[in-house]
Amino acid sequence: MKKFAMLILLTACAFAVTRPPMQVNSYDGQSLYIPGGDPGINAVLIAACGDIRAILGPQGNSIGVCNHGDAIAVLYGAQTGNSTNPMAIKIAYSVNQGTSWTTFGPFTGNLLRVYGGVDGTPTFCTDPGACVFCYMKGASGYAAFPEEVIIEENLPSAPSPSAPINVTWSDSLFPWQTGITIAPDDPTICMVSCWSKLSGGDNHHYSWTSSDGGYTWNMPVDMGPVNAVYGGNSGVKIDLGTGGYVAGMFNDAVGGITNDGWPHFIESTDYGASWSTPIQMPVPHFDSAAGMFWWHEVNAQVINGKPWVLSNDIGGGGYWLWKGTGTPGAWTWTPYDMSVLGACSLYVADTLFQLIPGQYGTICHDPVSGMILVTYKGVAFILQGGSNVLCNGPAVIGCYTYDEGATWHVARPMSVWNTITYADWNGTETAHRLVNISGQVYAYSVWIHNTNFNAYFEGGTTNNGKVLPIGIEETKEGNIVRMNLQLSPNVTHGICRATFNNLSAGEVSVQLFDATGRLMDNAFSGQLNAGMNSIEIPTAKLTSGTYFVRLETVKGETTAKFVKI
Repeated sequence: MKKFAMLILLTACAFAVTRPPMQVNSYDGQSLYIPGGDPGINAVLIAACGDIRAILGPQGNSIGVCNHGDAIAVLYGAQTGNSTNPMAIKIAYSVNQGTSWTTFGPFTGNLLRVYGGVDGTPTFCTDPGACVFCYMKGASGYAAFPEEVIIEENLPSAPSPSAPINVTWSDSLFPWQTGITIAPDDPTICMVSCWSKLSGGDNHHYSWTSSDGGYTWNMPVDMGPVNAVYGGNSGVKIDLGTGGYVAGMFNDAVGGITNDGWPHFIESTDYGASWSTPIQMPVPHFDSAAGMFWWHEVNAQVINGKPWVLSNDIGGGGYWLWKGTGTPGAWTWTPYDMSVLGACSLYVADTLFQLIPGQYGTICHDPVSGMILVTYKGVAFILQGGSNVLCNGPAVIGCYTYDEGATWHVARPMSVWNTITYADWNGTETAHRLVNISGQVYAYSVWIHNTNFNAYFEGGTTNNGKVLPIGIEETKEGNIVRMNLQLSPNVTHGICRATFNNLSAGEVSVQLFDATGRLMDNAFSGQLNAGMNSIEIPTAKLTSGTYFVRLETVKGETTAKFVKI
């Protein structure tokens, strides 16, 4: 007999949170990955780095991947042997899903910090010039050194990085926390950003746009000032969508709060030629006593034309993800607390699984399946039989949705454990583009070992990055089989979809009943393969009221309800 026990996790789950009414957590302990502890087995070595901060940045984009999953590009801080400035910018490529790597560079002198990034179109594996890198050239950032861009002029299979290109055009800018983004539908259009910070910088955000693939850049566009409050402000993370739309996210101080930052959103509809006035994001609650929204804890993505932005209150006030609904300049924001949604504690037979979100969030997307995944560094604890510890330490973990936030699911750990520490500078990053290979979704991540500073890759042929479909709980008690059928949304005035994980290939029936038990419709009847399935429930002719969906498979049957309004 299998027992499932949903437990409240630590204090992260005890916060009072204002949530959308249709958020549902569902877990499948059978799908949770039990990682090993040897990075030489479960992770692939990319290169030796000079410091634990070799991929750290507010951008969350030191790794990029093509939509086929074979070509991967990483920007990192390589060893220099200099104890004061131990890193220099290098680039690493893999063309076999991360199995082996080739490195190029260095492209800079010795650096203390590496705040840069990489982005490429979905097909940069076959399109020369469609993968671009950026970085700050100052040893610590905030100094009068240029922000530079490198273009991959050939293909990752035959790499030929360009000479560094200066984009700043002014000695009055002090680029720090740089970022880069390329238009997903046009590799000739790309943008970079920076925060002109300290040592003579004017404390403003700036952006540049190129229309020739990164070889020439317009004059910097002033995105606006940042309040000079220690720790509570940040560089801006920008992401290019289609049609000239750009979403941006940064943290900044607000009136009455002198030591803490607050998430702010900014956008452009003309490829960064002009920017909106930043708006303060609606934070349901905030730990003003101990926490702050830190500079390395922001992320932004444009998904299906909508902005999704992320910021973490590291004091414990919440790990906030927002989805924008509406139009530019008039978004309605839905907040999700990933510190709650991403936490789980459950038993599968005699094995206890516990996952606790931490820091360094990245928003990822697979346009094929519709999966939106938020990854972060967190704690994974897996205990078997009450004494056998299979996993106990920090790892890359995450939480995902297939229906734009109506329901959320906890993913299994996506890296080896206990080699990633909770040091403030020990970041983890996941490529924004998820890879769909024959229906399986893969998350490609990079992290730095906490003692030897080696950069490791997770995903590809190691299978550690595979995100399995989670959302079915199976409990056998005698002849009873209970499955977790999900209806999304479960309060609707329009469409409703039934999502379930078919345990075994065979005949499947999905029927719709009203509250009296009267059959209203046969939504589906036929053969389905094993795995995740989604069936649309016909609601157009239904009047307001409560309805039930009955799922019957070769493994058993279950029922779920929804409300038509």
